[in-house]
Amino acid sequence: MIDELKINCTYDDLRLALSAYRAVEQKHIDAKARLDADIAKALLSGEIAGKNETERKAAAQIYFADRYIEVAELESRASLAKLTYDCAQIEAERVRLLLRLMEVTKGSKVADESVPF
Repeated sequence: MIDELKINCTYDDLRLALSAYRAVEQKHIDAKARLDADIAKALLSGEIAGKNETERKAAAQIYFADRYIEVAELESRASLAKLTYDCAQIEAERVRLLLRLMEVTKGSKVADESVPF
């Protein structure tokens, strides 16, 4: 049965899922930006060297291994949070459709009762 409590809980879940997703997504973006900036600084200062881009990237991954792991973990958390948000969206859409079905069904019953045959 769809009632006011179910509707409110569904939309609260959706709001919380979106908030969590955006928060972890922003943490991922910030961590990636900090890593990219630090790599650029290390390249300019000569802390990271290599003959070509592949060697420099490999050296950066070794030099900033912990940071690469952090970025990967945040990316994974963001993917999971996105999945949770998508599921909450699906549930909200299901509730909307059930409400619409209830309205249509109720409307057709009223129409059926008002037509004397």
